Amino acid sequence: MQKINWKISKEQRPTYWKFVVVLAAALLGIAAYFATVQNYFATAFFGIAPGIFIILATQGPRELRYEINEESAKINNSKYKYKNLEYYALLDDFLVLKPKSAEPAIYMPLPDSIELDKITDILSKRLRESEHEQTFGEVINRILNIY
Repeated sequence: MQKINWKISKEQRPTYWKFVVVLAAALLGIAAYFATVQNYFATAFFGIAPGIFIILATQGPRELRYEINEESAKINNSKYKYKNLEYYALLDDFLVLKPKSAEPAIYMPLPDSIELDKITDILSKRLRESEHEQTFGEVINRILNIY
């Protein structure tokens, strides 16, 4: 049985700090505006939000283990059977698996050392390859490493 394994540590995952800092600064600016108009609930909300975004950007498991085999794709202990998936796509440095249900797409970061030909050989036997259009929520989740 063919299978491909790889691991991504927390240090290897990209964190888009420029985006996080600009977002935090914008939210603090909005909080300052609401403080001047004496809307204290909105001030508190927009004042706390940057901290939440920074925490989300820095949290996550220390290591993610990935596996592609002839039956399913695995991320740590989660198994995604091909019969429940609609298609796969290669997007930037990610393998994207789209479930048939309304669930969001599954993003699997690909290290430089992995051979894409082997992955496409395994997946093309079970799934069709397709273009993947990212939703705004998926872009934010990917930037904040919530995948």
